[in-house]
This record gives sequence, structure tokens and C-alpha cells, in this order.
Amino acid sequence: MSEIDLIGAGAGDTIVDPEARGGAHACSRDGGAEPGQAGRITCRHGVESVGGGMRVDGGAPSLVDMVFEDNAATAGRGGGLFVLNGEVTLRACSFAGNSATSESPARSWGGGLYAGPDSVVLAGETVFAGNSSEMGGGLGGEAAARVTLDNCVFAENEGGGVFTFDGAASVSDSLFVGNLDFGMRTNFTFARVERCELRDHVGVPGLLARQGDLRVIDSRFAGNGTGLVAREISAEVTSSVFTHNTDAGLALNGGDLIASDSAFSHNQRGVSIGFESRAAIRGSMFEKNGGPAGGGGLAYSAFYGLDLEDCVFRKNRGEDGAGVSLATVGGVVTLVNLVFDRNRAERDGGGLHVGSVREGSVTVLQSTFSGNRAGRSGGAIRVAPPVSGGPSPLLSVINSILWSDSEGEIAASGPVSVTYSDVQGGFPGAGNIDADPLFVRPAAGDLHLRPDSPARDAGIDTGSLPPTDLDGQPRIQGSAPDMGAYELPACY
Repeated sequence: MSEIDLIGAGAGDTIVDPEARGGAHACSRDGGAEPGQAGRITCRHGVESVGGGMRVDGGAPSLVDMVFEDNAATAGRGGGLFVLNGEVTLRACSFAGNSATSESPARSWGGGLYAGPDSVVLAGETVFAGNSSEMGGGLGGEAAARVTLDNCVFAENEGGGVFTFDGAASVSDSLFVGNLDFGMRTNFTFARVERCELRDHVGVPGLLARQGDLRVIDSRFAGNGTGLVAREISAEVTSSVFTHNTDAGLALNGGDLIASDSAFSHNQRGVSIGFESRAAIRGSMFEKNGGPAGGGGLAYSAFYGLDLEDCVFRKNRGEDGAGVSLATVGGVVTLVNLVFDRNRAERDGGGLHVGSVREGSVTVLQSTFSGNRAGRSGGAIRVAPPVSGGPSPLLSVINSILWSDSEGEIAASGPVSVTYSDVQGGFPGAGNIDADPLFVRPAAGDLHLRPDSPARDAGIDTGSLPPTDLDGQPRIQGSAPDMGAYELPACY
């Protein structure tokens, strides 16, 4: 079977189409030649066991302005391009309509491009559209492959945009849109996703990451099934947006999550945390998530702990706990410097629902609840009956404000401790008051205190207060901490 070898630069406006020859690699590049460049080449209609368009074994070619179109790999690896033990640089290339299929039990990988064991792929300004395979319709990498993608597009690939297994992936300034099965998937991979958009993956995840290490920075997840699914993984999410996903914006099922400065809006649920998970979320906004059928801002049913700090839960809807639902609690749960504003639960706990507390503790500190509604009970907070052998109290509320919520502020079926807090209608406990906190503009969601607020300097210094309030202003500024999420400046 004949092949066409392209070595060096200057091929110039060439179409390689071996279809008439009964199938072959459209182009090939082996490691025996010096690194070079093949530019302005179209590899079309190649059919081979692997690498229907081109196969690279070793070496370090640079492929510029190349088109891989309608090629096929029949043994399951690399419909457009197959890379093994080499380092390939792609710039301004296009992969369209390529496929990798396999009749063996082994899955097919990399409909557009396959990165094999110990290979390196560096791609920039490259488009992968309409390719197909079972694992990574656009690009599939496995067995210590290292993939770096910058300013790339993955659109409408069947089998997902990118799938990497047991390797490393760095993706920046790239778009994933309308791929089937998932936008991007990583297993046992160190992955970094920065300034990317993953959208319109209907009913499936924008990004699915499992058993590895994940960093997501300044990225947007919109219109997917779930924006980001993290399973049994260490994940960090910073300055990212999750919006209009039809399931959760972010779902953690096992592992550790640190999220900060991110926004979750118009998802069926903002964040879902389950299984053996530990999460810390800071400086984030949860707004207008959920609906009459359930959902809400954040749902937690896990055993290793949760830390929420400096977050706002506004206008979310759900069945129980429209702002935050703690269905099953294990470990230490702390809610610090939070605002729960105009959330609505169809049943119980407009702002917060505390369900089955099996061990550990739940503490609400320096937080504000206002304008929340519940269809049955606990406009601000609902606490379910205790389980046998569970902790007491089930919930501790300190230095907080619960005002103008309906039905009622706190509905508890178990032991609850509330101290140094302003609770409408009153609540037993040291330092509690029942007085209008005098918010600045509660109807508009401005729950800062006016200078003459009775909640000013009315809290207690526990010795473990957060050093700043929700705005980042120092706390304490008076003779004692203010109640609620915001601290009045001393000069007021």
C-alpha cells in the first residue's frame, strides 16, 4: 500500500486524496527526518487502521494551515491524525468529519486527533468540528499524553470535544460548543482550563473530570446539562461563571473542592455536593437558581465538611432550602458572612434547610436572612428532627439577623442554639434582640445596616470571628461586632 511522505517546508496549496487508491494514510511523517513544517495541505478521504489522514511516529513536526477532512481510522485511533511518541505542533489547522471506529471491545479514541503514549500535542488556533469516536470525538489522548490547547474550537463532535486519560491537559482561550456526550472530559489527568467557554452541550456535562487534579480559572459554563462534574478529584474553581445549565452549575461527587469569586445563576441547582466530599466556597454569588420543581442555590449531602464564606444567595427557588439545603450532614459545616435574600422554598426553609445531622456541627455566623419565603415553615431556617445519636444542638446561630422572612423565622424540630442575634418575633438565647435592624434598602436587596441600627455593636466577640465582613471591611469596628453580614464603619 502506497503512502505520500511530506518532509520539510513549502508544500504549498496541495490536496492529498488517496480515495481512488483504495485507502491509505493521506499523509505521513516519521521520526527519521529533521523537524520541519508542512503547510497549506489538505489531507482528505484517507482510510487506515490508525491515522487515516496522517500518522506521526516520533519526531517533532510543525503542521501549519493544514486541513484533515473526512478521513477514517478503522482500528480505533486517530481518524484525522495519529501521534505516537512524538511532539506535534499544530497552528491554524482544521479537523472536520474525521472518524475513528473499532469492531473490537476496545473503545475508539480521537476521531479528529489521537495523542498516544508519551506524545505531546501543542495546538493553537485550530478547529475540531463534526468528528466522531467513542472517546474524544475531537481529540483523544491517553497513557501519559500531554496536550496543550490554545485558542481552539471544538464544535459538534460526537463522543465529546476532548477526552484525556492518564496524562496532562492545559486548555486556554478555547471554545467548546454543542459536542455530544460532553464538552471536555479528563480521567486521571492533571488538567488546567483557563479563559474557556463550554456551552450548549444539551443534557450532558460541559466538563467532566474524574480522579485527578483540576484547575478552572476565569471560564464560563452555559447551557449544558451540568456545567462541571467533578468526581473523586481535587478541584479548584476561580472567577468562573455557571449559568443556564439545565441540571447543576457545578456538581461534586467525592473529593475536594475550593471555589472562589464565581457566579452561579439560572441553573436548576447552583452547586450540588454529595458522596464523600469536602468543599469550601468563598466570595461567590448564587442567584435565581432552581424552580418550582426543586433545585435551589446549593445542596449538600456529604460527610467531610462544608465551608461557605462571603457568599450571597438571592432569589433562588427549591423544594426545601431554596438558598442552601443540607440534606445529610457529616463533618463540620460553617456558614459565615452570608446573605440569604428573597429565596423561596415550596415546602420548608426559605433560606436554609438543615436535614439529617448525623455527626459534626452546623454553625451560622455573622449572616443575614431577609425576605425569604417557605410554603410550610421556616421562612429563614428550617431544622428537621434529630437522628438517634446525633449531635446537640443541631444548629448554632451567632451574631446573625433573621428579619422579614415568612412563614416565621426559625422552625426547629430539634435543639437549636441562637445567641446574640436579631430574630423577628424573638427567640430564646443570650444577647438576642427583636427589633427592626433598619436595613438600607431591603426591597432592592441592600441589607447593609443604617447607622442607627439596633444590630450595631450588638454581637459578641467569640474570639474566632472572620477578620472582615462580606464587603471586605474590617470587623470589629465598634465596641463589639455588628450583627449580620455587614459591619458599619466606625466613622458612621
